[in-house]
Amino acid sequence: MPRNIHTRPGNSQLKAAIILLAVIVMTLAGCHKPQPEKKVTEKPQPEPAAVPESPDLPDLGIFLQEPTSPFVQKRTEISPTNGSLAEALQKAENSEIILNPGKYELTYPLTLDRNVTIRGTSSEDVTIECASGNCVFIISGGSPRLENLKIVFHSNSSACEAVRVLGGTPTLKNCSFISNSGGGLFIYGYSTHIKVDSCVITECGTTGILGVSGAIGEFTGCDIGNNWRGVTIGDEARFTFQNCHIHDSEEHGVLIAKNAVGNLQDCTISRSKGFNVGADFGGEVILTKCRISDAQKGGVLVLKDGKGTFHGNTLKNNRNDGVETDWGIALEAKSVTGSDNQPPIPDISNPGSISGVQIYNSK
Repeated sequence: MPRNIHTRPGNSQLKAAIILLAVIVMTLAGCHKPQPEKKVTEKPQPEPAAVPESPDLPDLGIFLQEPTSPFVQKRTEISPTNGSLAEALQKAENSEIILNPGKYELTYPLTLDRNVTIRGTSSEDVTIECASGNCVFIISGGSPRLENLKIVFHSNSSACEAVRVLGGTPTLKNCSFISNSGGGLFIYGYSTHIKVDSCVITECGTTGILGVSGAIGEFTGCDIGNNWRGVTIGDEARFTFQNCHIHDSEEHGVLIAKNAVGNLQDCTISRSKGFNVGADFGGEVILTKCRISDAQKGGVLVLKDGKGTFHGNTLKNNRNDGVETDWGIALEAKSVTGSDNQPPIPDISNPGSISGVQIYNSK
């Protein structure tokens, strides 16, 4: 008889089904079995590099301070009855010495060879005098400064000066210089470069200003008068004068010789008993907008192998032995050029065409 498909399964089939179900359950249970926790070992991290300490910074306060002059750091004040100028100079370096009104009498010349300033309250109130040696001050180096002083040297010798400059870069301002038998300023040497501003050089027995041996001088607003000779420049010295008055010399006003150069701008040279301005023996004179008047031996002379350059000058009332002689030009003059002068520079090829001209033939 065919089996009924709806017949209950037998025990053997049931057992097989139960075994199959158990296997499935166990398998599923194994898939969900908690796994042992893995131990994660962290990599050791490197220690952070040490931060370097900040370097010590300079004290910026020094840059906030008011600047001071590198040449004037200490001030000393003295008077004729309290303190010694010589002692103050011995201690001075980058210093300023203030002189109160009065007369300071020296027993020997003082040497200035460093950066020091000697300042008086006024050139009319402060006088420094010396009557021994050969000058009041010897300037030999550094950048010294003299201001508001009357400097007087008394001597019976002509071989002396009020101030002798042998080197350095000095500045003289608002001072007066007197030497009854000698010179006012003697300026010497290729290492010298002097500046003179608003000074008076007067009553000198020889030359008010003498510059030689390559010295360089700059003069502004100075009065150079009543000296035996006004200015003499020689031996390759180079001097410039601006707005200066050179007057009343017993001999010449200005003489440039021996390859020196004198450059005068907007100056007045007058009333010399000799000539007012001269260039000789290779000297060169440059005049620009100057006034040359009332000389007794000629206004402007260019002699021998001298050289002259003249622009915009006025010459008048200059004579030589009573004869009008504004210009005097030697036939041997190296060169004479210029423009806009009154009267014009003479044409030596036709000397008779211009009045106030004298042609020298010194061959």
